[in-house]
Amino acid sequence: MATSLKQNQDGSVEINIPVLFKNAEAERKERETKQTESMHNHFKKLSDKHTKERSDVIELSRKAFESERKEAEVKRAEEMALEKQRMTAEIEAKYNDQGVKSEAEKIRDAAYRKLLTGSTDPVPESESYETNKDKAYRNFTENLFKK
Repeated sequence: MATSLKQNQDGSVEINIPVLFKNAEAERKERETKQTESMHNHFKKLSDKHTKERSDVIELSRKAFESERKEAEVKRAEEMALEKQRMTAEIEAKYNDQGVKSEAEKIRDAAYRKLLTGSTDPVPESESYETNKDKAYRNFTENLFKK
C-alpha cells in the first residue's frame, strides 16, 4: 500500500489525497467483509440452533404420539379381556342355570370327588362325566327306546 503522507526535506508534510481515498476504501471493504462474515456466521449458528430445536420438538412429539398409541393399545387389550371375562361368566351362568357344567366345574367336581373318596388316582384334566340330570335323561331315553 502506498503511503498517503510524505515528508518533504524542508519538514513539511505532503498529503496524497488519491492514495488516502484508496486506502480508506480498502479499509472500508475489509471492515464490511468482516462484518458480513460475522453476520453470516451468527445467522448460521441461529439457523443451526433452530433446526436442532425443531428436530428435538419433532422427536418429542413422535415419542408422545407413540406412547399414547401404546397406552391406547394396552387399554383396549384390557377392555377386551374384561369384556371376554364378563361374556364368559355370563354364558357359563346361563348354561349353569340349564344344568350344563363347564370344563372347569367338571374338573373341580372331579377333584372334590377324589378328595371325598380318598382316592390317590390323579384327576384327569378334562374328565368328562355325566351329571345327575344327564344320567336321568340318558336312562329315560334308553328305557323309552327299549320298549
